Amino acid sequence: MIDWAAPVTRMHPDWTDECVGGFQTLTWFMLPWLRDPLTQRHWDACLEILDQREPGTVDEANERWREFVGAVWGVYDQAWARWSRAQARRRLQ
Repeated sequence: MIDWAAPVTRMHPDWTDECVGGFQTLTWFMLPWLRDPLTQRHWDACLEILDQREPGTVDEANERWREFVGAVWGVYDQAWARWSRAQARRRLQ
């Protein structure tokens, strides 16, 4: 089970390997929304958070992970809100 707040327990070149379970879960949640071009652009921005320069410490790696998770949930929330508004407009027509 992934520790969502601090999945990285030791620093090594492939530090993102320790985040794979959480990454796969987040990707699974986002898949239905990624057909939307706006959501796709925001998702790409989330991925850039992980692609920044290598963190130097475990704390920096875990901070980067938390920033990524927060960004993904923000994108998910925005996509859900846009979908909900569209559904409401369809019901009114």
